[in-house]
Amino acid sequence: MKKKYIKINKQMPDPWGYKIEYDKFFEYVDIPHPPEEFILQIEEIKKMPNKNTNLSSFYGSCVAPKKLQQWVNKFIPNNTEVRYHWMTNDLHVHVDYVRIECWNYILDLGGSNTYTCFYDNNFNVKEKHFIKPKQWHWLSVGNLHKACNLENIRYGITVSGKRGTRNYQC
Repeated sequence: MKKKYIKINKQMPDPWGYKIEYDKFFEYVDIPHPPEEFILQIEEIKKMPNKNTNLSSFYGSCVAPKKLQQWVNKFIPNNTEVRYHWMTNDLHVHVDYVRIECWNYILDLGGSNTYTCFYDNNFNVKEKHFIKPKQWHWLSVGNLHKACNLENIRYGITVSGKRGTRNYQC
């Protein structure tokens, strides 16, 4: 089955108002490693402007530099945003606030035995993935999920795709 994007709210302009039908929650994608100049340490990332600090103390993000955005556009041309992001083990099971899919490149897993789980609506684990660092992958983040067993901060590059209907303002 291929990914199927379904516009569920036709009044919303693109890229908003979608849901996704796909038989996977996770898959590796064939995108080259980012240029070395974009492989930063967490201390460097947290010093960047445009931090998104109002979500929680367990998650933060900042807009990626224009040069990284331009590089990503060559491989994910219909993306809606490129950011660096970081999280701790305290980030709860959640559905991403406005996006239904993303492509991630994890710079640091946050531990030696970390994994990402996807859950059903009763919080039962549906899938569990031990994601490799420094390898692009796609996630269906419009479903309940969590990065688990983090011993340290997990951080990397995150690229947003289509947007859902939550938190949309006309």
